[in-house]
Amino acid sequence: MKSIKTFIGILSILILVSSCGSDPSQKEVTINAKLTYDGNPLVMFEDYTYPTGETLFFTRFSFFIDNLNLGENQVIERDYIDLTNAHLTSADAIVGERIATTKLDPGTYDMTFGIGVDQDLNSKTPIDFDAGDVLSMVAEYWPGWESYVFVKAEGKIDLDGDGTKETGFALHLGDDGAYRNITYQNIDLENNDNTTITIDLKSFFGQVGAYYDIASVPQIHTPEQDEQVAELADNLTQAFGN
Repeated sequence: MKSIKTFIGILSILILVSSCGSDPSQKEVTINAKLTYDGNPLVMFEDYTYPTGETLFFTRFSFFIDNLNLGENQVIERDYIDLTNAHLTSADAIVGERIATTKLDPGTYDMTFGIGVDQDLNSKTPIDFDAGDVLSMVAEYWPGWESYVFVKAEGKIDLDGDGTKETGFALHLGDDGAYRNITYQNIDLENNDNTTITIDLKSFFGQVGAYYDIASVPQIHTPEQDEQVAELADNLTQAFGN
């Protein structure tokens, strides 16, 4: 009899602990990220028109993200998002990639996050982080610039109009001055259980009358190119849309 009572007591405690660990009023929310070009799903290796008329295709787009919050709720402390494989086909590009899942009370939230690595962490190097930390990735760090590579946009472009995309572009952004804060206002999580961060790469190249001069500077790899880095970092804030 004593053992039965003990078993029932333990079972009751387990049920209580389990019920305390979940809030039935909350809902599971998924955050996706996807790329577009001029409003249409972007597919890697497919041809697009640069704002000044040249033909190009993309082979990579990746970035660091940190402090992603929905209201007062931190969803991502820091992460590295590579959207390349999620955009190899048209079907995949429509959906993009899931970057986070969390539980929240239904409601309307502002979503905020940073693109890049914040100044305190950017002063460190990959060796300062455990192997499981995204900031331990040596390939995403510039030793000569003493900075992580915040954003990578890569591909090829036909600059001379001969029908061959002969020029590779590698637009890599980094250094503290390239860090940007993004805000999405009034995300409806009352009637929806997901939200999507959309990045339109045509806007990454600028706006009418102020397009990035990719013909003159198709590669960014050195600290002396901080002017181009700042221009593209500013453009990137316009590329993020609701």
